[in-house]
Amino acid sequence: MLKIQLNQALIRAPFDGAISKRLVDLGEWVNQGQAIATLVNPNQTYALFDIPLSYISQLNGNDDLSLSIQGKNFAAAIEGLIKAGDSKTRTIPLKVRIKQSALKADNDILIAGAEAVIELVKNNYPDSVLAPRDAVIKRFGQDVVFTIDNGVAKMIPVNAVIHREQNIVITGEGIAAGMPVIVKGNERVFPGQAVSLKSTENKPKED
Repeated sequence: MLKIQLNQALIRAPFDGAISKRLVDLGEWVNQGQAIATLVNPNQTYALFDIPLSYISQLNGNDDLSLSIQGKNFAAAIEGLIKAGDSKTRTIPLKVRIKQSALKADNDILIAGAEAVIELVKNNYPDSVLAPRDAVIKRFGQDVVFTIDNGVAKMIPVNAVIHREQNIVITGEGIAAGMPVIVKGNERVFPGQAVSLKSTENKPKED
């Protein structure tokens, strides 16, 4: 009976790995379900990076990344974001998985706590423009801006890409740098309505 119980108590690791931390000593009694050791899987290695919140909307989970540890590069991919940001630094953890093909090549320097360096490319959006946030409003269930074309208001559907304080980066067909946009009263403007431009320069005060 004791031999049967002993065989049932035999714990087999789900993978070939290395014990990084032993929680009990040889011959020590343990309780049912108690952890006895921490096993590291060398074929599943992850790195965590604290990135600014501005990068979140620009990350692409399908992109291949290059991760450097102690001067050696490893192919990696984005595993996901941990939605538990730091309120003091305004950052959020990014979990990156080192690909198994890279691990087989050289994994002798992959140690828990080692410093890793990664390069993230931010989208530049070459066809976008920077506009005042008040210029973008909701109309007919979509984001739009109103510009002035030959004395009448013209509505242009846009996509809001990035919010930057009081400005916003937008893209859309017909959007061009330097074109005038309506920022006040645009919620009362309709396409084709006659509008006129007035100078905003300060006039000298009269006595």
